[in-house]
Amino acid sequence: MKNSFSLSSLFCLFLFLLVFSSSAYADRFGKDAIYVVDMQRVLLQCKQGASARSKLESDLKEQREKLEKQGEQLKKQHEDLAKQAPLLSKTALEKKSQEYTRSREKFEMEVAKQTKELERRKNALIEKIVNEAQVVVKQLVKENGYRFVVEKGQNYIVYMDEDIDLTDEVIERLDDRR
Repeated sequence: MKNSFSLSSLFCLFLFLLVFSSSAYADRFGKDAIYVVDMQRVLLQCKQGASARSKLESDLKEQREKLEKQGEQLKKQHEDLAKQAPLLSKTALEKKSQEYTRSREKFEMEVAKQTKELERRKNALIEKIVNEAQVVVKQLVKENGYRFVVEKGQNYIVYMDEDIDLTDEVIERLDDRR
């Protein structure tokens, strides 16, 4: 029994190895081996992101005005139908009701189409900026010998020292590329 390890001896050995292997890791890679980039902030603050947002907002305003005009025409068509309904024959009322229904369905499909197109364009612009930001991050990694860069997400990082945040440098380099 003297030659066998006790449970407490194993636990002490485990703690010893854990402490010394962690310090060996820190000696090898340095305490700042992990760097962070906030891609959301990159998208919001880089010149390309501001330009893309401005273009999308302009397009959205234009589409909204066009759809509001169509919506007003549809509303007028409905009001006219309601006013004329008591005076129309049953077949004429059905015909006008079907015309209104077709117009409303066409309008709803146009709204859905425009919404989908705007979302597609927004995603394409975001993807382009993110891809360019990733190129910049790869350049930083090569230039500085960083070993590990993660994207800062709201749910992933509880605390970080601002010294390891590369976001400002990524934004600056993205802006310089233009």
